[in-house]
Amino acid sequence: MESLDVGYSEGEKIWSFVSTIVVFPSTNLIYLDLHEVKEAKSQRIILDGVKDHLIPHLVEKKTTKEMWDALKNLYEVKNENLKMALKDKLHDTKMGKGESVSSYLTQVAQVKDELAAVGEVISDSKLVRLALKGFTKE
Repeated sequence: MESLDVGYSEGEKIWSFVSTIVVFPSTNLIYLDLHEVKEAKSQRIILDGVKDHLIPHLVEKKTTKEMWDALKNLYEVKNENLKMALKDKLHDTKMGKGESVSSYLTQVAQVKDELAAVGEVISDSKLVRLALKGFTKE
């Protein structure tokens, strides 16, 4: 499959098809043709840029905007689920028997970083409370 190379300026032009509903220029055939070419190119870039398992969610969409919105909705839902799973992981992280303090605190810090990567910031005071709660009595 041929991959399209999209530079910054080209990406900016295509963004208008993704970020807003583009009105079809119905009166001028030249503009209509240009619009259809840009729309097709924008859709192709999206389809080339996603994993194969996402294509069924996109192929039935008529516009680039619809494709983008479908992707956005898929990832927003997954992002919320991931946030909840990571919060649970942070709350459930306990220091294992024989595990060093530094190893345990590294695990806690990794989960905190994973949460930050999906937009969920944990305050230092809450992180300290959770870390202390997870220490074993050894």
